[in-house]
Amino acid sequence: MLGSKSDIIALAALILILLGANDPTMTTCRINDHTHHIAHSADTMLLAYLRETLHLTGTKEGCGSGDCGACTVLLGQQGEYRAINACITPVGAVHGGHVVTVEHIADGDTLHPVQQAMIDEHASQCGFCTPGFVISGVAHYHGGGTPEGIVPAIAGNLCRCTGYRPIVSALQTALAQREETPPHWAQDALPLDDMDDTEQAASPATSYWRPHTLADFQRLRAQYPEAELVAGATDLALRITQNDEHIAQLIDVSGIDALRVQERRADQLVLGAALSYRESQDALLDAFPQLAALWSRIGGPQVRTRGTLGGNLGSASPIGDVAPVLIALGGAVRVSNGSTARTIAIDDFFTGYRQSVLRHDELIEQLIFPIVPQTQLFAYKISKRIEDDISTVLLCAALRLDLRQGEQCVARVRIGLGGMAATPLRARGIEQALQGASLQQDWQALTHDAVAALTPMSDVRASADYRRTVTSALL
Repeated sequence: MLGSKSDIIALAALILILLGANDPTMTTCRINDHTHHIAHSADTMLLAYLRETLHLTGTKEGCGSGDCGACTVLLGQQGEYRAINACITPVGAVHGGHVVTVEHIADGDTLHPVQQAMIDEHASQCGFCTPGFVISGVAHYHGGGTPEGIVPAIAGNLCRCTGYRPIVSALQTALAQREETPPHWAQDALPLDDMDDTEQAASPATSYWRPHTLADFQRLRAQYPEAELVAGATDLALRITQNDEHIAQLIDVSGIDALRVQERRADQLVLGAALSYRESQDALLDAFPQLAALWSRIGGPQVRTRGTLGGNLGSASPIGDVAPVLIALGGAVRVSNGSTARTIAIDDFFTGYRQSVLRHDELIEQLIFPIVPQTQLFAYKISKRIEDDISTVLLCAALRLDLRQGEQCVARVRIGLGGMAATPLRARGIEQALQGASLQQDWQALTHDAVAALTPMSDVRASADYRRTVTSALL
């Protein structure tokens, strides 16, 4: 006799296999206070499972693209809980983790301090966005957040009603009364000995794999050549949620140990491609503190928790924020197929819109950021919204000055541009115009012809003329 919903799901998976349907994946995770063995297709998003199967409808569906934050939940891994967007997180990505939804934040009849403060400060009107704000606030509350960090903490959540003032006031109130006690739901995490972390890679009936070594990746890539690669899924998931595309097989490379290195050398910083923006932040800003403002504007906190460095480059998106930084620094990308590796200068990596020199059997293993002495780094991101928005123009410049005849002059300059064209660009014409220029000269005049020669795109975000004007102004 079937004793639980998990038993029913497992039986349904067996029936699907016997009937010859697309092989489902079995994912084991903790959701609130129950362990779930989930049979699902590779492209099933966590939000769909929460709402449609478990009927946990407190988690809302808004944009479906990771922009509005209405779908925010907590994901606990290795004892650390972070806010993520459930709408663009594949179910397979939470294997072994603990998902906490808004229904489980209260301890029985006792509301969490963030929930109580939201009531006391009248911080909810229509209420649709409220669960997401609560989860982001709870993550900030238990993550050692400060009052000064409240606005950045909710940058990935949108509200159409309140103007944010009462929401900010509610979080200020909650932080002022914060107690340093672990939340009750932290005790519900799935013990590591209750699951097999290689379950997905070993199962013969699966469509979502999570290899842990490059050798495992090589084997899976050869066996399933049609499978798509995924890391944080913050870009790939949009093909599913926005374009209604079905992706039958996914190989999740985020758990490969070789893709998670962080190594500071005398002349370079080496970061693994599977590191998220949040995980790479400390090492990157220690080497390049000038990138702090830019890094805080790559999506919202939910996106920075899931999105990865390698995914940002591997998607070959023209609006990827990492590429202009690498271009300005003269960086490189190490790629591997599991047995052989090669290093590619970032100048040679992109070949067209959403295209790169990556071969079908390769993945990005490492990003190499050169550390050049006496070089100043500048990064400017122009977008319609300050927070949680894509670039209309992103300009990153690495500049070294020398003293010549009593004046500071440009000895070396590299400039990367994003959001401008089909690929991230190196602005060679502008670099040539500035080579040897004095700080006393009019740089807009010096670069006028080079900027005019740029051929940026016109789209819904901006016209080509606007992009040229902005580039000139930033220079």
